[in-house]
Amino acid sequence: MTLRTIEEVKKEFSDHGIAISVWAREKGFSPGLVHQVLNGKTKCVRGESHNIAVSLGLKDGVIGDITTLSFGNDVEKPK
Repeated sequence: MTLRTIEEVKKEFSDHGIAISVWAREKGFSPGLVHQVLNGKTKCVRGESHNIAVSLGLKDGVIGDITTLSFGNDVEKPK
C-alpha cells in the first residue's frame, strides 16, 4: 500500500466534496479526533488515532483491538 500525505487526504475530501466530520461519523470515529490527526496534533501511535491514520492511508498498520493480537489469546485469565 502506498502511504498518502495529510495534504493528499485533505485534497481527496475536498475533491469529492465530503466533509471530514461526515466521513468520521460514517466510519465510527470521533470527528474531533480525525481533525486532530489531519492537523498533525496527535502521533497516531495507538488506539483510535492509530485506526484513523491507517484508515486514511497515512500509516501502515492493522486496525483492530486486543482480540486481534496474535499472542495471549489462548491464555486463560486468572480468576
